[in-house]
Amino acid sequence: GFHQEILYIHTEVIELEVVSKVYPNPTTSLLIVEVEQNVTADLLVYDINGRLVLKDKLQDEQSKQLDFSFLKQGNYLLHINIADKQSVYKIQKIK
Repeated sequence: GFHQEILYIHTEVIELEVVSKVYPNPTTSLLIVEVEQNVTADLLVYDINGRLVLKDKLQDEQSKQLDFSFLKQGNYLLHINIADKQSVYKIQKIK
């Protein structure tokens, strides 16, 4: 018979030490990103095909509103990158 090795893929994501809140989720238009202290961070939103659809920054700030109103209904991934650490949130956009 045909034998295939089991392939293990390991991706390491170092979780942010900064506590963050992302709401409302699901969202219809605005998504609010809040962190517990002022940080400089990249906010990147990708669609399910991995395309970057929205980019913003926290610049020594604690919160930011992201405008999802122009995006199609569906699931998106929000990456919050602070220095070399990253958190990823699955965001659902509804009508």
